[in-house]
Amino acid sequence: MAGDDPITDQPNAPPGHWAAKAIKTLWPSGRKGSFLYGPILPKLQNLDAVREPSLRPSREWKAEKVDFNIDLKRQNVEALLVQTVGKEMNDPCESCQNGQGLFVGCVSPECADIMPQCANCHWGKQGHRCSFAKMHKDGPAPSTEKVGTAPMASKKRKLAEIVDEIEMAFDHSNLLLLKQALRL
Repeated sequence: MAGDDPITDQPNAPPGHWAAKAIKTLWPSGRKGSFLYGPILPKLQNLDAVREPSLRPSREWKAEKVDFNIDLKRQNVEALLVQTVGKEMNDPCESCQNGQGLFVGCVSPECADIMPQCANCHWGKQGHRCSFAKMHKDGPAPSTEKVGTAPMASKKRKLAEIVDEIEMAFDHSNLLLLKQALRL
């Protein structure tokens, strides 16, 4: 199993074992069958892996422990996927500059409208500490998109998440009905 242990302190290493797992989104906290939870995972899952997620060398990580920690929260699955497919920021957020977070490097998704924080800050549901999220709330996001006022953006984000979940549930139900019809 040592070959499956995550890499440490190797920013922008070519995609490998953990990048492939991130793309497949195998953890139960991120999916149920073919249904992916939330609006972030479906948006990111079909993107190409850019890098192997590399962890900070502050502690030793074994595959089983990483798997366990990823599956604790959907946000951890999302953070791993963002770290795999997202864009490395030239100017890291304040938390990443201070060495906080699990991953080496400050990587953000290209969908700041639904996830304005970097992968490090999103991990463990700690997005509030990210200076990118604060910029998104107070003004323009790190992306080129302009965002409305924070309360309206939050309501739109929540509504978009609900609509995405309903659409995915509907698609999942139709898929199950089609599978049953094919068995007849």
